[in-house]
Amino acid sequence: MQYRTRLALLVFSHLLLTFIFISAAAADTIILQNGDRLTGTITRKENNELSLEVPYAKTIGIKWNQIQSLATSARVTLFIDPGDVLEGTLATAEPGTTLLKETGSTINLDTILYINPPPYITGRGSLWKGNINTAMTKTDGNTTTENQHVDAETILRTKNYRYTLGAVYNRSEDNDSETEANIKGHTKIDRFLSRKWYVLANASGEKDRFQDLDLRFTAGLGVGYQVKETKRENLGLEVGLSYLREIFIVAENGEFPAFRWAIKYDRFLVDRLLQFFHSHELFVGLDYAENLLLFSQTGIRIPATKKIYILLQVNFDWDNIPSAGKERSDTTYLFGLGATW
Repeated sequence: MQYRTRLALLVFSHLLLTFIFISAAAADTIILQNGDRLTGTITRKENNELSLEVPYAKTIGIKWNQIQSLATSARVTLFIDPGDVLEGTLATAEPGTTLLKETGSTINLDTILYINPPPYITGRGSLWKGNINTAMTKTDGNTTTENQHVDAETILRTKNYRYTLGAVYNRSEDNDSETEANIKGHTKIDRFLSRKWYVLANASGEKDRFQDLDLRFTAGLGVGYQVKETKRENLGLEVGLSYLREIFIVAENGEFPAFRWAIKYDRFLVDRLLQFFHSHELFVGLDYAENLLLFSQTGIRIPATKKIYILLQVNFDWDNIPSAGKERSDTTYLFGLGATW
C-alpha cells in the first residue's frame, strides 16, 4: 500500500514538474533595459507599446524603448520599416535587437513598427468598424414633448485607403408641434501616401428647416496627417479647400469657397473604463472671412458590455451669418445608448 502511494506521488510530481517546465518553455520572454525579465504571451506591438498577457494580471503595456530584447515561443508577424512583412519565431540577441530563428537574421528593435499587426496594415485584409447612437425622451402630462436623435458612422480601412460614411437625424415635438427637424450626411475618402500622410476628398449635405436651410452642400479636397491610429487612441488632423452652397427656404441663396480645418480624436481612459472623444469641422470663407461655420461633437462613451456603451455627448454648431431671425449657435445635449462593431 505504501509502495503504491509513493509511486503515485512520484508520478504526480513528475507530471507537475513536466507541466511547469513546458509552460515556462512556452512563454514569451521580454528582457528590459534594467535587466529584468518578464514572461507571458506577446499579443501585439503598435506605436511605442508592447502588449503582454500575463497570468497574474490583466494585459500589461510595456514601453518599447524600455525593451532590450525579446523572444517568442510561437511564430509572430512583424511589420518592419519601411513596409516589409516577416514571419517567424524570435530569440533574444544583442541589446537593441532580436533574432529571427528561421533565417538567422538579426532585427533592430527600432525598425519593428508592429508585431501581429491588423490585417489592413500588411495589405492582407481590411478593417470594418462603426457605431450607432440613439437618444430619445418623451414626456406626457401638463407638457407633452418628444425628442429623437440617431447618428451612425461606418469606416472601412485598407492598407492604402479609408472610406467613411455617416449620417445624423434629429427631431423634436412640443405639445404636438414640431420644434426641430434636421438631417445631415457625410462621406470621405482618404488615400494614404505613407503610414501618416494622406490626401482626401469629402462631401456633405444637410437640411434644417428650422434654420431656414433647405440644403447646405459641401465638397472639398485636402490633406491629412494621422498622428495616432491604435485600438487605444486615434488622432487625425486635416486641412483643405472646400466649396459650399447654401439653398435657403426664405433667405437669399449663397455659395462661397472656404478653407477647411478638421480634427478627430478619441482615447480610452481609466484602464478602458471610458472613452473620451472630440471632433470638429471648421469652414472659413476665402472671399469673406465672416462666412464661418463650425460643427463639433464632444463626449464620453462608458462601456456597458463589449459592444454596447452609455453615451454622454454635447454637440455645438456655430453659423456666423445665420438667416434673419435665427440664432448663430445650436447646442444639443445627448444622453443615450450606442453600439459599436
